Amino acid sequence: MGNAISRVTGGAGATVWAKRILLAAGLLGALSAAGLRADDEKPKIDCKETDLGFSAPGYDVTCTDLGNATMDVDGTFGARKTDKLEANSNADQTFLIVIDNRPIGQFYIRRSSLENDVESYFNGGTFHDWAPGTPVAGFEVMEFTGESDEGSPMDCIGFRHQGARRYDGIARLVVGVACSARDRARSYEALKHLTAPGS
Repeated sequence: MGNAISRVTGGAGATVWAKRILLAAGLLGALSAAGLRADDEKPKIDCKETDLGFSAPGYDVTCTDLGNATMDVDGTFGARKTDKLEANSNADQTFLIVIDNRPIGQFYIRRSSLENDVESYFNGGTFHDWAPGTPVAGFEVMEFTGESDEGSPMDCIGFRHQGARRYDGIARLVVGVACSARDRARSYEALKHLTAPGS
């Protein structure tokens, strides 16, 4: 299952509301044509309307509003705001994709491992040989080998920043991947140019 958003009910109890989020279709691996269309139909927005930014020269950068969903779990109402930033460089053969997910109201995101967060948010991707990475600008980092759409290996990193503690989980999650067909140093270099909550 994808990363779960939970809701607080009085006291220590919690009711789980799980919803998989379709993100980053096709860049880490092949997803169905329907999945690609669903992502393409989301509105592109000015990145200044988000808390995400990217400053490296030579990259094409787009931001997408993945939704401001209203949630109702057993009569408790809240919302979720999710934005995505993609940065792609043909010259460097490198890309970065990051998701900013924040529940609003009496909801929180359950804590999980970095690997699980990346694999859940970027379902349909290829993730091999997870290994410890080097933290960058407040992000936890792990390295992995991904695959291009053609099946060629890519040197990738998965990264995240967990927001403040909320109830039994966290109030916000910024999670992403950076991959290069050339070398992993370019993936790290791309991450250094990301501006996001927690960086």
